[in-house]
Amino acid sequence: MVKNKWLKSSLGLFVILSSSACNRAQNLENTFTLGTGVEIVAEENKCDGAYEKIKPTILKLNNEKAYLVSLTDFFSCAEREDAYLTLNSFKKSTLVIYGENKNRCECVKSLKVKIDAKRIDTGDVLYIVSDNEVIDHLIVP
Repeated sequence: MVKNKWLKSSLGLFVILSSSACNRAQNLENTFTLGTGVEIVAEENKCDGAYEKIKPTILKLNNEKAYLVSLTDFFSCAEREDAYLTLNSFKKSTLVIYGENKNRCECVKSLKVKIDAKRIDTGDVLYIVSDNEVIDHLIVP
């Protein structure tokens, strides 16, 4: 008889806790995505001016615990999607700035992308991809 009371009370507690967990609203701000910690902070169109390809650079921003990637190259004329960073695998990550270019229009743009230092480590190889093509790669300082 004692076992049944304990079992009933345990089962009741389980049902209460599980139902309250199902009713809780998900806080999407705390959900990790590939875009977490990656943000295009500056974008300048240079479609009308002279084109000068600038090799990408990466600087460590110690005061913000982040890295800043700067580059100038041809990118899609289409409105950009949010940049994202693939998960670090074997000390390699890929920064995707523009996905596949569907309208084939390209324009010279200068971009600055901030990456949270928690997403990449010193010595990692960072590949930069736009329109499914690797633009360049950098070694994280």
